Amino acid sequence: MAALRLSGELKQQLRRRLTRSTLRKVPTLTPLLIGAGIGATINSRDTRRLADQVRGDLRKRVPADPGYWVRAQPSGAGPDAPSRPR
Repeated sequence: MAALRLSGELKQQLRRRLTRSTLRKVPTLTPLLIGAGIGATINSRDTRRLADQVRGDLRKRVPADPGYWVRAQPSGAGPDAPSRPR
């Protein structure tokens, strides 16, 4: 029973020590965390912008073989449909 109480006291001391240590480091880490947040926002915005540009470019392209997707679709519905020769 005494060992359990001692263990609980040690946990509490360790928790207090870690909390104090973390609170002392917050002013030092604040600029880093702000920079990381701003960087993540800018990265997300730029990625979205790039994706929109790529989609727009792909929509403007004329396919090399316009009938490709029509021919690539399955000829029938379900697994029993006869397969076409290639």
